[in-house]
Amino acid sequence: MLLALFAWLVFTPGGTPGDSAVQFIVTLLEPLGADPRTTYSIAEFSLNIALFIPVGAVLLAIFRRWLPPVACAALGAIASTGIELTQMFIPGRVASITDIASNSIGSVIGVAIMVAVIGKAGSQARAETRSAPVIA
Repeated sequence: MLLALFAWLVFTPGGTPGDSAVQFIVTLLEPLGADPRTTYSIAEFSLNIALFIPVGAVLLAIFRRWLPPVACAALGAIASTGIELTQMFIPGRVASITDIASNSIGSVIGVAIMVAVIGKAGSQARAETRSAPVIA
């Protein structure tokens, strides 16, 4: 289900400029005095990061036995590049090097979160093993 939502977000043709999550954020911030052009760029960059955090986390969860975290983050960047290249051929979509950068940052953050979670879980398991009584 999440994979289908992700595919819909990145591969469907863009609608009118006013019907996107980015435009929604800009509309919310405009009454507070935010410049719509600057706000749009920042919101788009931030949402692309947020979109790829789960990608990095899932890649590490799947491949952690075979690949180091850096390679999993690189896979996220490669996936982002593939998505942007594909978007070049979809009417209404725009490929952007900025999107590749923000998606890659999100992938790195997702991998880092998983490394921290896995590391914490591993250290707790080791502590429990050390404190468990040995039965001979």
